[in-house]
Amino acid sequence: MINFNYKIPLRIKFLLLGLILFLLGSIVSAHHSYNPIDKTTINEAVATVAKLEWSNPHIYLWAYVADETESTGYQLWAFQAGSITMMARAGWTRDDTVEIGEEIKLEYFPLKDGRPGGEILSIMHADGTITQGDVPPNMWLRAIRENEERALNDQ
Repeated sequence: MINFNYKIPLRIKFLLLGLILFLLGSIVSAHHSYNPIDKTTINEAVATVAKLEWSNPHIYLWAYVADETESTGYQLWAFQAGSITMMARAGWTRDDTVEIGEEIKLEYFPLKDGRPGGEILSIMHADGTITQGDVPPNMWLRAIRENEERALNDQ
């Protein structure tokens, strides 16, 4: 017969709790990490919208960017935005933010490893309207521009 009244020693309980917290912590920090993003460089790209992937943990905008080195004449890039909740608060909608085939101009932070894509700062539509990206990247952008302006004023 199995004895279900066996008590697990307190140190084993703490060890298991620590292991669980460690594993969960690495998952959470990996999700919320902006580490792959180069937050010191601001790039622009003219692109044609291929797909808006409306899903958590991040919305992705897939777009074709001209590239003469490719046989197709373009390369498919992936641009990350915030979560559905954050982007909805910023005014994004699944159906109206961008349209498939729409030509846009993106301002973005590139990926550090050089892969095509990055974190969306803003999208300029053909009619001149601008759709802002997620809040944290735009706070970094403001700080970069303020520092650039201060440097110009100090000269």
